[in-house]
Amino acid sequence: MRVTLVHNPSAGDEGHERTELVAVLQAAGHEVDYRSTADHGKEVLGRGSELVAVAGGDGTVAAVFKEFAGIATPVAVIPLGTANNIAGTLGLSGHEPEQLVAAWPECVLLPFDVCEVGAPWQPFVESAGGGVLAELFARADEGSGDKVEHGLEVLRDVLAEAPAAHWELDLDGTNLSRELLGMAAMNVREIGPEIMLAPAANPCDGLLDVVLLAEEDRDPLCAYAEERLGGRTAPTPPFGSRRGRALTVRPPRGTALHVDDEPWPADEDGLIVLRAGELRVNVLVPDTLVLEAAGRPPE
Repeated sequence: MRVTLVHNPSAGDEGHERTELVAVLQAAGHEVDYRSTADHGKEVLGRGSELVAVAGGDGTVAAVFKEFAGIATPVAVIPLGTANNIAGTLGLSGHEPEQLVAAWPECVLLPFDVCEVGAPWQPFVESAGGGVLAELFARADEGSGDKVEHGLEVLRDVLAEAPAAHWELDLDGTNLSRELLGMAAMNVREIGPEIMLAPAANPCDGLLDVVLLAEEDRDPLCAYAEERLGGRTAPTPPFGSRRGRALTVRPPRGTALHVDDEPWPADEDGLIVLRAGELRVNVLVPDTLVLEAAGRPPE
């Protein structure tokens, strides 16, 4: 195939550089058009390829998914980042580029939801929300070293001081308003430093998994962060979630908000609308995910 390779050269380890990745694709018989995010940003220039392969972390993958939402060209993910939350939801984590490229002929196309938050409308791929999780994203950018470890440290510190406040929420006509530390509308299963916030989230079902973090979740989530920082495997505490297509939110005044891992300002009256199912990108995934696709055909 004619493959456009979108590569973040700052992601991954030795062996994940341009020369090695191009060689992997060429060895599999593909014609390669290489694009580096260092040169072009995260936008793909031109859409003449039969497949777009994105090699990088969640930010790079999300940017390509947004650009190709509503376009028939399929996208394949080669995860090279630290957390790889999108790839984890797709069942791609833990595999080398050679393995993933070799598996492409046996993969299937699934319609991955690119959700929206507005107004003005803008797309998101992983999650959107506010409170403690938005504070996590804001402060995590200030650190260096291991991103996952630093993210867990920030989460622990944010939880120690974050107040609960009243959130007004309506999910498909159901009132979910209550006192919260924060909330997240999830499209994938993990958020931030590999926190399995929504284990049942399915990015192919046209729905958001809305997770509400209440006061009673503070201590369990803090203990979870401490366990992982101590090098121990810890199950994520169970969080209640609701599933729906459209969420209307009025957050507490002054509360931090995020769209994916970027800060996002609410409009003047603080009203936010989040929705899923309007846009999709066709993604190559292992056929084990077919049963989870809710029967939605690719565009």
